[in-house]
Amino acid sequence: MRTLRLFTAAMLAMMLMQVQAQKKSNVLYESPNYVIGTETPTWDETLQKNVIKARPTENGWVGGNKIVNATDVNIVNDTSFLSKHVQESLKQGDIWKNQNKDSKNRLTTIFWRLTEEKNQTLLHCYFLMAADVMTGMWLGGDETYIVDQETGIHYKARKATPDVLGTHFTVNVPEGSLIDLTIAFPPLPKTTRKIAIYGLPSWMEWGQNVVTLPRRGDGKKSEYDAAPNLRVPRLVKDPENYDKDNHQSWPCVTNVHTIKPLKSEQIYALWRTPEATYMAIPRNHNWNREYYGIDDTIFLIDNNGNRYKIKSVQGFPLNKIVWVEETAGDWWAQVLVFEPLPLDVNTIHYIVPDSKPFKAWGANWKGKQVTDLDVEELRDNQKYFEYFERVVVE
Repeated sequence: MRTLRLFTAAMLAMMLMQVQAQKKSNVLYESPNYVIGTETPTWDETLQKNVIKARPTENGWVGGNKIVNATDVNIVNDTSFLSKHVQESLKQGDIWKNQNKDSKNRLTTIFWRLTEEKNQTLLHCYFLMAADVMTGMWLGGDETYIVDQETGIHYKARKATPDVLGTHFTVNVPEGSLIDLTIAFPPLPKTTRKIAIYGLPSWMEWGQNVVTLPRRGDGKKSEYDAAPNLRVPRLVKDPENYDKDNHQSWPCVTNVHTIKPLKSEQIYALWRTPEATYMAIPRNHNWNREYYGIDDTIFLIDNNGNRYKIKSVQGFPLNKIVWVEETAGDWWAQVLVFEPLPLDVNTIHYIVPDSKPFKAWGANWKGKQVTDLDVEELRDNQKYFEYFERVVVE
């Protein structure tokens, strides 16, 4: 019933790293993977290899004209630890290359992963070689920091493997190799929750993206919640020959779960149970009678690209526009029920695709995307959805 606008689950699909040799590392965050174009390769007669110059990052004034040859570059030979989406992306790149052998165009894939290892924070920057030799590459330098967005504390890049911080460099490994360039930072405190990465332009990070890290402590998984005990709206009018373009045929409910006014209609709450995920959406009544519609195309998605379908809405039929009769000024909770979230999911995205147009005053069928919702913060928000009895003074 809906079409996603400028949104693909692929861009939200993250890499889940499960390398056997790195079992002791604690993965804090995996970025999306990006497929980007490169310059046309040139043939080097001396090297007898294809050469591509990396895309400029406007860091020439930092690194000067000095170019070093990166040695001991870590090549990732076993990619089985990557998510299915990334493996498919790499496979499609191979298919494209085989089908366009005579093409001068090249594509590369980039993504990064943040881990805790040996009392330090490591930023693994992955890069798919688009030629045998890549020149003019830039990893980071004096402007490369991890910044805690809540405390403002800067964590400065200490060193890189290979040793290429602060200079442009050349990588000489076979085309199609997936390389891992690693930057070491000081250890992040266990209380660090929201960060931004600066000074990593080749991996699309210059402070504009804020990411949420999982809660870290004793490493135990969060416990399940009990299902929410919120008042379920009562159906007072069944649909009569339901027609989305005829408001007189819409069903009607009342007796909603009223709550205290909130600062925003985007303060959500979540209850995680083994059987289902309950998500409370705050609604603010501007009039005594308003309409709402929830379609079965709404879903949650986690950072690994896994979707969780909506199963039902408490007291509301799916795929129908419904009248809600209460009092102007009321705040109330609408509870959506999704498939259960695994305990290791820390961040979710709430996706409401576009709906079909319908005829009504002020009709709005546009969807929305609410990204990077922290599961533990959503669970903490349960306190905002306690029942509040309406008081009217005449």
